[in-house]
Amino acid sequence: MADKMSNLCRSLILSRKTGSFLQGQQYFLKKFSQGMRYRGLSSTETLGRRHCKPSLSEGTNNFDANKEFLISKIEEAIPACGSEKVFPHSMARKVIQEEAEALMRLADSVDSSFDDAVSMLEKLDASSRVIVVGIGKSGHLGRKIAATFSSTGTSALFMHATEALHGDLGVVRGGDVVLLLSNSGETQEVIDVARSLRDMRVKTIAVCSSKSSTLSSLCSLCIPIGKHKELDHNGLAPTASAIVMMSIGDALAVVLSKRKRFSKKDFSRCHPAGEIGKAARD
Repeated sequence: MADKMSNLCRSLILSRKTGSFLQGQQYFLKKFSQGMRYRGLSSTETLGRRHCKPSLSEGTNNFDANKEFLISKIEEAIPACGSEKVFPHSMARKVIQEEAEALMRLADSVDSSFDDAVSMLEKLDASSRVIVVGIGKSGHLGRKIAATFSSTGTSALFMHATEALHGDLGVVRGGDVVLLLSNSGETQEVIDVARSLRDMRVKTIAVCSSKSSTLSSLCSLCIPIGKHKELDHNGLAPTASAIVMMSIGDALAVVLSKRKRFSKKDFSRCHPAGEIGKAARD
């Protein structure tokens, strides 16, 4: 249907220049009478009666006024025609480009708070761990971040924020550092965990959008990731915010690994299986 409507649009717009508008509008109205609808226009039955006086069916009386009315309505509707013809791969490119732009903004904003976090994590002794806490999408990211820490030489585990509040806080040791993830910095369960950890005198790092958040105020330090527009059509699904949060986790793990001079041999001990393990042994 989008192709048919696009052709109708072109026929009517071009008729402005060729002087064949009457023929074009009759064709347009005929097609509309078959039940087609167009954004910004009424149905065929009411189009002339409601908006054009006298009706278009009465010939060329008020022709110029009717012509300009239809032209203006069709030109308003043309973007709708175009939007229906956007290919999924074009939409995908836009999403990926916008995620890449979010990462570049993050890269430009990383400051000395990252240095402070690395310094805190480097002081972990052999019996201490990084414990990553999150819930929802931040929880899924937390599992990945903890796994990356563990495979690159920093002992880590993930703890779900709700489970932490129902007994799992017992796993935390005094020498651990807890990484708390919340894009808004206002996730209630994560805030409650941060309060409990503060009472336990455990060192904490918040990863959230702003240092002015509640979570940041409860933690030993904060790595701000900034506020990013989400990329779904509703602007709600964690997309850009998720990619920048995961990137900060990767950056922490990789920087620590490099500073520890974690070798391929060391990596092969943590990751002996699969193609990665084979590559580490070569």
